[in-house]
Amino acid sequence: MFAWRYACWVIFAAVVLMTIWPFNLAPEGPFSLGTPRVASYAALSFAFAMAYPRSFIFATSVPIVCLCAHELVPIMLASHQLDWADTVRKALGIVIGVSVGIAVNRRFRFG
Repeated sequence: MFAWRYACWVIFAAVVLMTIWPFNLAPEGPFSLGTPRVASYAALSFAFAMAYPRSFIFATSVPIVCLCAHELVPIMLASHQLDWADTVRKALGIVIGVSVGIAVNRRFRFG
């Protein structure tokens, strides 16, 4: 349980740091820019669902707050425009991560 709590906050910090990372310094890869973002939000929400199995609201709200900050901070810095499709993809990653985390918790009774 403690390891999941540590992991979820480390992933949270990584997502926050990647929010302020300049786009031109992002690593090149075989995927589009949206795929790693969806995966990062799925991993973040999965880690929160595993770390806090008895608090569904907390495990869901922290990734949502992170998503809102991820979209609003660059807009306030005037370096980014809101892309609704990207926001929906990230929210889908949150739904997938929390759903899988809850399913794993119920299957193996971690909470």
